[in-house]
Amino acid sequence: MIDEKLYPRATELIKDCRMEDMVDQISWLKLNREESAVALAKLYLISVLSTEDSIPSREKAKKLIIQSYFSAGYKIHAFAKEEGRSQMGLNNEDIVRLFKHVELGGKRYL
Repeated sequence: MIDEKLYPRATELIKDCRMEDMVDQISWLKLNREESAVALAKLYLISVLSTEDSIPSREKAKKLIIQSYFSAGYKIHAFAKEEGRSQMGLNNEDIVRLFKHVELGGKRYL
């Protein structure tokens, strides 16, 4: 079982789904150490671009953040994503608001 003190939301989801006996089989992150470091570096550079005075730089950052969100998001287990949102104090409505310009399959991101 994962540490309930460190990951309370993920623990709650695991219990709700009755997956306590499968925790050791969950692939939480499908990135290796190097890929994780590169993804974090890209996010840092995107954050720098997004604070520039240049409108083209901010537009580029906006496109890159969407791309990064989905490319990294597909490599993180849903329980881990939900834990991250919880630790940041975000809910699904916040994510929809942050990514209101993104559509997936003709529908707004949820």
